[in-house]
Amino acid sequence: MLKLITRILIGLAALFALTVFFQQADWQSGVGVVGFLVWALLPYALLAFASIRTTAKAGDVLVLIATVLSAAGNYLYWEGFYAHPDAQSGILFLVVPILQLVVTCVLLIPLLFLQRSGGGSKPEN
Repeated sequence: MLKLITRILIGLAALFALTVFFQQADWQSGVGVVGFLVWALLPYALLAFASIRTTAKAGDVLVLIATVLSAAGNYLYWEGFYAHPDAQSGILFLVVPILQLVVTCVLLIPLLFLQRSGGGSKPEN
């Protein structure tokens, strides 16, 4: 059940980031827009991969915590593009994924050690 909740949160957070991106992107810029799209979705892809690969119950909890904290980056998108729009809001697509990746990697490092030690029991999918 925890895996399902985590995957739903990852999907909703990625969908929100994708929606904001499609509303705010300058599509006349060409191929560079695709790079920003990949960059904006990279933290969610990392979380989805971690959610799929984890086998320990403690790992599921770590992935859920990382997902909630990474989804908090969507608050920054909302704040920058909708609540207090500014000419420099576009830079959020550079900064927010960096913050999300740092938080995700820091929280998933213990998961790496959990996986290698084989700690925890096998969860349901």
